[in-house]
Amino acid sequence: MAVSEVELPVYPEEILRLSDGKPILGVDWDDDVAPFDKPFRQFVRQTKGVILENPLEGKFSYHEAYPWINITHEEYVEMIAEFSLGPAIDLMEPFQGAIEAIAELSKRYDIHIITARPSEQRPATARLINKHIGEYVTWLHMPNRGEDHLNADKGTLCKLLGAVAMIDDADHNINMVIEKTQGQTKGVLHKNDYHRHNGFDLHPEAIIIPNLMSYVKVDDFMREEGHWPTQKETDELSLAA
Repeated sequence: MAVSEVELPVYPEEILRLSDGKPILGVDWDDDVAPFDKPFRQFVRQTKGVILENPLEGKFSYHEAYPWINITHEEYVEMIAEFSLGPAIDLMEPFQGAIEAIAELSKRYDIHIITARPSEQRPATARLINKHIGEYVTWLHMPNRGEDHLNADKGTLCKLLGAVAMIDDADHNINMVIEKTQGQTKGVLHKNDYHRHNGFDLHPEAIIIPNLMSYVKVDDFMREEGHWPTQKETDELSLAA
């Protein structure tokens, strides 16, 4: 199966038909399946001569993470679009172990990629996903976001889908999912040494994993124990991943 390059309406009955009765797992693409920040910073350095290094911790937006560089949020958005729609985006490669983790999870869940990328980037994003994990993914969602990716409503979408969990690298997305689904969708924050913008303002019901393979271990635990692991148990499971 390959995700569509054309935006499709979200009809729950159609999604259920494609899922073969499996529960739905939401996964973000950028900085979850594949690193976005590092290749983007390389692109900016090579094409704009701007060096983005040593960002402030806990800041998601580039203009806040690098306040000493005189570039506005709107200018960063334009550069991100230039990167995401150009040939450089094809150089994005998944994190080590990410493809294997998605392949294993697809046996247990209907995998839905839920990204805050704008709709005009759908064809390029779909091609990238299909190149690496298309055979394991049922659907690509680009929820309503207006003019800013920070407004992407992943929470309402997860509620509509009845997703079991959402894996994302941004605190605000995880918090939104937990709050809008009233905890019915588990928030799973992907945080490792590569991520310096997350884990600083996180909902207490969320759990943190260092990589996607760790979520496979979390899922194994849930199937054996019948409940979500604590963060301490999650950390122990991650060491075994």
